[in-house]
Amino acid sequence: MMGESWVGKRIAGYARYSTVNQRETSLEDQVRRAREYAARFDGSIDDGLVFPDPARSGATLQRPEFQKLMKAVEDGLVDIILTEDVSRLSRDMADAANVFKRLAFRSVVLIGIADGLDTRQQGAKVLFGMRAMAAELYLDDLKYKTRRGLEGRMTKGLSTGGRLLGYRTIPIPDGRGGTNGATIEIHEDERKVVERIFREYAAGHSLLSIARRLNLEGVPVLRPSRRNRKRGWVCSTVRAILHNAAYIGKWAYMRREWRRDPETGKRRYKKREEGVIVQEPPHLRIIDDELWNAVHGRLSAVRAKYAGSSSAPKGRAVAGRITRYPFSGLLVCACCDTPMVICGGSSQRYYRCGDITKRGICENRAPIQERHVRRAMLDALTEHIASPWAVAYIRKQFAATIGDTLRRNEDELRKLRGRLERIERRLRGFVDMWADGERGHEVRSAWEDAKTEAQSVRTAIAALEGAATMPIHLPSPAEVEERILDLHRLCERSPIEAREVLRRVFNGRIEMKPQPDGTYLAKTEILPLVLIGPETTKPQPGEPDWGFVYFRGCAGASRPLGHGLLQAFCVDLAA
Repeated sequence: MMGESWVGKRIAGYARYSTVNQRETSLEDQVRRAREYAARFDGSIDDGLVFPDPARSGATLQRPEFQKLMKAVEDGLVDIILTEDVSRLSRDMADAANVFKRLAFRSVVLIGIADGLDTRQQGAKVLFGMRAMAAELYLDDLKYKTRRGLEGRMTKGLSTGGRLLGYRTIPIPDGRGGTNGATIEIHEDERKVVERIFREYAAGHSLLSIARRLNLEGVPVLRPSRRNRKRGWVCSTVRAILHNAAYIGKWAYMRREWRRDPETGKRRYKKREEGVIVQEPPHLRIIDDELWNAVHGRLSAVRAKYAGSSSAPKGRAVAGRITRYPFSGLLVCACCDTPMVICGGSSQRYYRCGDITKRGICENRAPIQERHVRRAMLDALTEHIASPWAVAYIRKQFAATIGDTLRRNEDELRKLRGRLERIERRLRGFVDMWADGERGHEVRSAWEDAKTEAQSVRTAIAALEGAATMPIHLPSPAEVEERILDLHRLCERSPIEAREVLRRVFNGRIEMKPQPDGTYLAKTEILPLVLIGPETTKPQPGEPDWGFVYFRGCAGASRPLGHGLLQAFCVDLAA
């Protein structure tokens, strides 16, 4: 307004830019323009009334410097606010309307230098609302275009951002000094860490013990927490890796949608019900099905055992914690169904009902020495598995299991061959489209996707066909005895890993029933084929022997052999 003077007016300047990709000098330019605009009216902006918000989104009002500005307004320290345009203050219509009302209530003038807004003018409220609507629509349009671009990268198998342990991105030069996306490939050093985490958990180590060992060895974590500058591995990091299906070659995109909480302004994700894109690039697979199923079988068992248990610490898998006793976590009091716990001094360790320590309600107060439990249970297991009649039973059940697997594999082969035939028809259709002159980007992208899918199906068919020709080897008595000896050695060498094997052998539970004479009767079921399988997975040359025991199905498909082949037996234990 001509002739207006701002001498003596308390003028504040607000500046903001959205992302770290923008220049920090953008703030300096905005503040400089505000100072120049104030100088036209003989005014000036005090350094204490400059509020710059770098790399802050306008979709929320929860910005540090903006909150300081509004606090200064409420304290009566500001008469005029200068900003580049309305979108600097907010890109949300509801938030913008709230800011307008708060400023009007305290008679504070808001001026947008670039968009000509002046809240003292007639019709400023309408103009302010229109500017806010345009700013919000800009965000919606930007969100749509960003998602569209990410989907385009997904279909090409390119990186969509972010980092995952075990992988790295390789930029694709565009020939002009820039990049045209990035491909994803396996990072060999990190791959070893991922495989180690899966192997150790399957072998019986807990999330906590794995995290501690990685920290002690100085293995770097991918993304150290920014909060409190904490660095290192924690249980949740290990758990997230174990649950990530990308390691078995199943990459899912658009699984989550980020939304901003209108109350707090914080971004929170919500799982998407539709629109999830799943791709299966075979070259990005790190963990095989066998190890994945072994890990998730244990995760399920731990979750089922401790779900709803008040004794289970939050966020931690209790089973697998550090121990020297391979039968800990398996023994259950038959009187009250409470796990039996280790008690006593270092020289004489014994088990007793856990209820006695917690509530004292159970009538079973008889202790039993840990060494007696270990010796009696291992001897009984040897008798039930290594005896001639047991070996004959195992060979019979093993042959039946292989026959069932072969029949399932034949069904799977028929499905895969039919699927491959349909994919090859699609590929021939693309060739016909090119011959007719259709050479668009969408056609090329669909062709590449079909090629990748066909290769994945061919690999699966080749694995099943190769497994079908493998000779069937039934375990001999000597091999059975050697497996039992291996288990005895494992109990001495690594009780944690032995416990995981015993958990599967005894189907996760050994019921301890006290007898009138002070002894215990142990009742349980065994899965003999857990120890006796067609092919034991051994560590690769140069890798440490983690002591885990896995078995490969005759078709290469991972399935826990022995499930459904239960043998119930009782063992007399001297107290």
